[in-house]
Amino acid sequence: MGITIRILFGAFNAAIALVWLLVFGYILALALAAALKKKVISPSPLWPGIAIVVPTLNEEALILDKLDDLRKIDYPKDRIEIVVVDGGSTDLTADLVQDEIDKGNPIRLVRLDGIRNKVEQVNRVMGILSQDILAFTDADVRLEPSCIRRLVELLTGDPRLAIAGASIVPKTPLVEERIHWKLVNFLWWLEGEVFASAGFSGVCYAVRRKSIAPIPPEALTEDISLALAARARGWRVRICPSARATELRVPKTAKDLLEYRRRRGSGYLVELLRARPRRSSPIPWRLARWVRIGQFCLLPWTAVFATALAGILVFTGYRLNVLLALGLFFVSAFSLVFFLNRHEGNSAGRLNLGPATLRFGILTLVSLLTLSRHPSLQVPRGGKP
Repeated sequence: MGITIRILFGAFNAAIALVWLLVFGYILALALAAALKKKVISPSPLWPGIAIVVPTLNEEALILDKLDDLRKIDYPKDRIEIVVVDGGSTDLTADLVQDEIDKGNPIRLVRLDGIRNKVEQVNRVMGILSQDILAFTDADVRLEPSCIRRLVELLTGDPRLAIAGASIVPKTPLVEERIHWKLVNFLWWLEGEVFASAGFSGVCYAVRRKSIAPIPPEALTEDISLALAARARGWRVRICPSARATELRVPKTAKDLLEYRRRRGSGYLVELLRARPRRSSPIPWRLARWVRIGQFCLLPWTAVFATALAGILVFTGYRLNVLLALGLFFVSAFSLVFFLNRHEGNSAGRLNLGPATLRFGILTLVSLLTLSRHPSLQVPRGGKP
């Protein structure tokens, strides 16, 4: 019996260490590497002509406010073409845009026949616009005035940069959703600084058009597909922390958050599995891809295994060791969240971060454990996901 307990304790230590390394060890290693890396940014003194593209589908409640939002950006107005790409709206979206054009507002409307998803909208507009830099922003997003300018500065400062993503701020009272985006923004920024292999959110980003290949029509998410494909071809992808975009249509309850993260996570994992490295694909990209696959597939089941072993070992002489190991894990989680939210506006908000971090961890674990049951991860006939 004593030998069995020792084996279980060793397995628990290995499992909890693997989970810690895949989450906090990875972030810590990236943070140290980013701190040591020289940052050289030389933005062009000239403002290139750009197109700001708004993909839409049945956005009549938001489109006029979005157009008003774009008028507030501080990029030189004579260097901007605003393009609304309508994917076959059945409401008044396209008509409202046309009314603005008839009033003399400099907007270009591209109507697509039938119902077209965002992947089709992005592919079509990339084929018809002439500007080298295109900025995409959704109708349900509000931009800080400097957002587009900062994305363009990042692109012009690095000729090998294909995509610059904005930092996302969710407009929600749900603390867990705000924690999620703080962590994701920070992780993507680190991966961009160290590996030049950041993810980014499709709600606001800018691309160098010549670096972007058409998105496969079967892609579930245009942003993840673009990021993986660009980096696999040797281009860089980064996040700009100072380019802030506020997303309005976000989860407002824990149930909404769980379902959204399951759906989004399923799409992310599908694209990771589809992205096959080329012989010329950069090693950092390969490493970042495998770490993310491990975080999606290996981490949640290892966490469940460690939790089950902890439930057994707390009734043995290893109780204190188990509690200390779990305590170290949770202190790491709370410390990271408090660091990222150190500018939280009030003490009540900061005090709520502890319980919210625990709830966020549970929701994230449940969403990862149920990815394989989500329809997005069903394997098509004759092919892989």
